[in-house]
Amino acid sequence: MGWRAGGPIAASRLGLRMIVTSGSCSSEQDACQGLDLAASSVLSRCSWFRIGGTASAASVHFGDTRDTLSTAGVEATLDTRRDPAFPRNAIFASVQWERLWFDHAQDTSRLQADVRGFIGLFGSSVLALRLQQSRAADPLPVFEQALLGGTSSLRGFALGYRYGDRLSAGTLELRMPISSPRNIGRAGIAIFADTGAVYDAHTTLDHAKYDTGIGAGWFLQLPVLSFRLDVAHGLDHGTRGHVTLGVTF
Repeated sequence: MGWRAGGPIAASRLGLRMIVTSGSCSSEQDACQGLDLAASSVLSRCSWFRIGGTASAASVHFGDTRDTLSTAGVEATLDTRRDPAFPRNAIFASVQWERLWFDHAQDTSRLQADVRGFIGLFGSSVLALRLQQSRAADPLPVFEQALLGGTSSLRGFALGYRYGDRLSAGTLELRMPISSPRNIGRAGIAIFADTGAVYDAHTTLDHAKYDTGIGAGWFLQLPVLSFRLDVAHGLDHGTRGHVTLGVTF
């Protein structure tokens, strides 16, 4: 596990990625920086389940580090959300296993899981739960390590607040629309708690150090735009604001 100071971690990559999937649900956007060329092929028409494979090759430039990274893996996704912008009484679960080959680091494998559940409560309110896991079998070079913090895992902390070979994170959130269902858009408030940890490949989960953030947010969803503003307090850390354009989890 490492500590980052002076700003979020960023890696610059140039590479080629080829993707072959089975199913009709589109995958989430890749978050890494650089040029990423992709191709996909849909092999079946199941609207709620997809299984497929991925492969990539990249040249990595990270500070003074120069390396190449090649990957190959399989993934399966279950998605019963009818409205991804505001799901209700639905689940989303994605599991991916991949093999990673480096020129100047130890080759390894990684298992990643993202499970989300959405339970309808009183009125139009929804209780949302998210669990994330990223587990590398061996130590990873710093440019490939998981980042903790930011809107995707731990609000109240900056992206890259901690980083490591493995990540475990969870979110519990209550979403309460305050606008009329007859309106074109949907506005509402949310109350949430996030917790997460990153740790070394040879450290067990029960020895990982967890950080927690709590906060509230306001969201606005329009046919052409989704906007969200969150204010979160990291316990024993500080308070941060987070602005998101597009659909959150």
